[in-house]
Amino acid sequence: MIEAPSSLPALYDYLNKHCLQHPYSGQQLALYGVALTFRKVAERLEKSIFFTRRKKRERKHAQWEDFFCGFELYYNDFFHSAFVKKGDDYVPSHDPKDIHQDHISYLQQRLQTASHSLLLSRYAHLLYLKLADSKERLTYGSIALDNYLQLMEDLDREDLRLSQANDKKRRDLHRLYENGIINAMLLSMELREQQARAKNSFLEILRGEKCIEWIVLLQFMLQYKAQFSPSDFEGLQERCFQIGMEVMEPRDPQYSGVAIEYFEAGKELAAICGAAYPWDQVIESGKQYLEDILIIFEQIQEEVDKFRKK
Repeated sequence: MIEAPSSLPALYDYLNKHCLQHPYSGQQLALYGVALTFRKVAERLEKSIFFTRRKKRERKHAQWEDFFCGFELYYNDFFHSAFVKKGDDYVPSHDPKDIHQDHISYLQQRLQTASHSLLLSRYAHLLYLKLADSKERLTYGSIALDNYLQLMEDLDREDLRLSQANDKKRRDLHRLYENGIINAMLLSMELREQQARAKNSFLEILRGEKCIEWIVLLQFMLQYKAQFSPSDFEGLQERCFQIGMEVMEPRDPQYSGVAIEYFEAGKELAAICGAAYPWDQVIESGKQYLEDILIIFEQIQEEVDKFRKK
């Protein structure tokens, strides 16, 4: 991986070409990998011997970029999984109330100067969610949608490159696929734009299993099944059963619990396509299997506790 530049103008140019080389996004689409590149620039500028007015401005903008990238944009909304202590209360580490007018003007400017789909989808989506009462809101939603869909194509190219290099960063790309296409689908429904393109991209990612948690995309599909045709669901029951059985195999309560989610999704699919498995019996057996594991774990823990008390 190329080393990210240490000045802000050079970093802008670098990220326009190499944004997906910093793909770590966490579970709810916060661009932590990209945020880190801006944070490092801000820290270097602060330590600069000649801290000029220009460098102060660049540091401020790098800190803003770090702030924007840290927002979790999940299911077409602000999501809060991280909290910080403020006085006697805990507040979100990234609160949309903290986006002020100077931030908005800067985001609008960056929409004109940035060129990578990951950055453009981020800037436009922030503006769309923040400016709920603005006449420009729909324009920003359209820009966000278009760039999320372009991002899926950019991810395909980067995923192919990493697969050929057997690079472990593919996992981070797959998280971007997962959350990016959900945002795109919801925006397309809300705006009534590019719905066929968004659906086709979604199905390609789902069937290609270009995601960390396939069940997340499947549950989304079932939640919004009116957006899909019955033929779109064909073959998914079989995969639910296969994955469910695979994740039960380690005899770990965490994985076995996820297996039940797959079996229950299979049962929902059966209501759409016709049952390919006896789902009620499969679910009941899976729950019994999980209960047996938990009993064994509790028995082991009791034996350990008794031993330590001797």
